[in-house]
Amino acid sequence: MNKYLKLIRIKQWIKNGVVFIPLVFSLSFKDSALILNSFLAFLAFSFCASGVYIRNDLADVLKDRNHPKKKFRPIPSGEIKMHTAHFLSVAMFLLSFITLYMLNIKCLLIMCLYILINYFYTKHLKQIPILDIGCIASGFILRVLIGCFAISVTPSAYLILATFFASTFFGFYKRMLEINLKTDNTREVLSKYNKNILENYILVSGSLFIAFYTFYTLNRQLNDDMHSEYLYLSVFPLIYMAFRLIFLMHKDNKNDDPSELFYSDRHIQLSAIIYIGIVIVLVA
Repeated sequence: MNKYLKLIRIKQWIKNGVVFIPLVFSLSFKDSALILNSFLAFLAFSFCASGVYIRNDLADVLKDRNHPKKKFRPIPSGEIKMHTAHFLSVAMFLLSFITLYMLNIKCLLIMCLYILINYFYTKHLKQIPILDIGCIASGFILRVLIGCFAISVTPSAYLILATFFASTFFGFYKRMLEINLKTDNTREVLSKYNKNILENYILVSGSLFIAFYTFYTLNRQLNDDMHSEYLYLSVFPLIYMAFRLIFLMHKDNKNDDPSELFYSDRHIQLSAIIYIGIVIVLVA
């Protein structure tokens, strides 16, 4: 069973928690029907993303066998046969669309767009610097949008921009970790980046994320809806988290996936808990 959980990358489902952001900040979490819709959107995106991960692993199996960490994944290691992986990817997509059937056509279109973007990413765009990260960031914007459409709320421009720049921050951060781990022989686009460029991209993306999220928390309509003027306090744990990630970027050369740091670094975990606590207190 563990090998199948690794194949669908269940740990990566944490990224799909972005789907719940509209539910929280629109105060829709007080409606059980909308909570169910958000949960269905989360499941649908998680199933679909797992299907995409499997398709990418199948496409990159030869390169992954030369990667210091990816060679231990179920497909490159031979733990799961390729025909079995093909079947599981189809099953994940079917589960996603069955779940979306319970929502609405807008959510279905968002998921189709996500699959289309990932198809072009796998075929060509992942080899083009900046556009490779743009594709990844677009996936997170689609997560926010499906979260909005699942509960019928209008997405905030500031929230969309904050999501985009948070995604580019983590995308460029991942490229930096990959360079630090010296995996440039397995991902063609890494040869087109260098550490100085990536550091600048990371700093710019992180700064813009903090700026747009701050603008979002200062939105008068949002504060009126929440009956609180202190949502801006949630900015501070995010700033510390960004600083901590940049600190670790120059310390940790054993990992090339930023999401793993959320499972291993206590500073980041504590920052996330404080952030969630502040938001819960202010919106409850």
